[in-house]
Amino acid sequence: MFVAVALVAQLLVGQGTDAQGDLASPPPIAAVVVEGAKDDATREAVAGVFGVRAGEVFDLARVRLGIKRVLLTGPWADVQVWTD
Repeated sequence: MFVAVALVAQLLVGQGTDAQGDLASPPPIAAVVVEGAKDDATREAVAGVFGVRAGEVFDLARVRLGIKRVLLTGPWADVQVWTD
């Protein structure tokens, strides 16, 4: 079995800068979409275990931790995360 979690965010390649030349903070996540779950209850459970939610600032370490949590708590053979 496999589950996919899509983080919808406006991510730029590399670290951007703002108008003053300072490093820009990562953009907020617009949505978290779970695919491959058999029903809505499972989809919601996976999203809860993943732990990264819409509105939060993108944090790669939290995404990696979420992948580990999903793999450890379900019958998933694969967890894929991508940004749009």
